[in-house]
Order: sequence, then C-alpha cells, then structure tokens
Amino acid sequence: MLPFYVFLLRKKTLFGLTCHAPRASESCSRLWKLNCYEILLLLVSYLPFIYFVFSHLYISGRPEIYKLPQSASVLAGEDAYFECQAAGDPVPRITWFRGDTIVGTGRTLKLEQVAPADQGVYVCEAESIVGMMKANATLSVFGTYFHHRLYQIFILYLLTHIWEKNSNTKKIWNNH
Repeated sequence: MLPFYVFLLRKKTLFGLTCHAPRASESCSRLWKLNCYEILLLLVSYLPFIYFVFSHLYISGRPEIYKLPQSASVLAGEDAYFECQAAGDPVPRITWFRGDTIVGTGRTLKLEQVAPADQGVYVCEAESIVGMMKANATLSVFGTYFHHRLYQIFILYLLTHIWEKNSNTKKIWNNH
C-alpha cells in the first residue's frame, strides 16, 4: 500500500487533497488512482467500526416531565396520590417537595389519611446531571377527620337501612 500523504498544494487536488509523488519517476495521476482506491478500501473496511461508533455516541438529554402531576381534592382522612413521569438521558431522579421539605421520591407520591394541614402545593422535580425540570400540583383537603368519619357512618347506616328493607335479602338472611 502506498502511504497516505498530507496534501497542501493548490494544483493536483482532489477534495482538498493534493498529490505529492514520493519519487520523481512516479506520476501524480498514477499515485492518485492508487491512493483513491486505497482510501475507498480503507473506508469500506472501517464501515462497521464507523457505524458502531456513531450508533453508540452518548447524547445526553435534559430531563423532561411528560406526565404532569394533577391537582387533587380529597376528603380529610382519605389517601391522596400524585403521579409524575419524566424522561431523559441519563434517566432523571424524581423527588417530591412541599416547600423546601422532601416528602417522597419516585414517580408516585402517596399521602395517607390526609388532614387539612396537608393541603398546599407539591412539587415534582426531575433531576439528572444534565439539568432539572419541575412541575406543581395542589392538594385541597375538605372537611375534618370528624366530618369524614361521620360521612362514613351515615353511608353505612343508609346501606344497612336499604338492605333491611329489601325483602329478598331478609328471606335469604332469615334462611341461614
């Protein structure tokens, strides 16, 4: 194989490369033909490697929240859920905040038996080494725990009262 030369002259150039014959007896046209074939063979032989390198380039992406948390209104004593999903490269870490306090991690935040003191703004933060994105959701809590328990007792009373009035249920119940 003939060596690949760095070409600098204005004349006898091909794609910015200029022919320099290593010996005075060789012509540039013959050398160019050989060098072009060599270059082509070299490129073809390295195609799998070139494909591998370009297909595995690490391109990082800023975190993006694609499922925003939705605001919720719940009765006191019930559970509240917020969901936040994010994508990015590298995969972002999701952290939930209320004010400056961390209240959870992961894509789902579960608040158990909420009270009026739990209402406020909750922030989903998706963060990676490339960047950060935030989204907000508001929790509204209605009633107090006492009102919630009273509501549950009232519903149970209604269901029991309706069940006892139904004659088919009485017959089934009395037969056992």
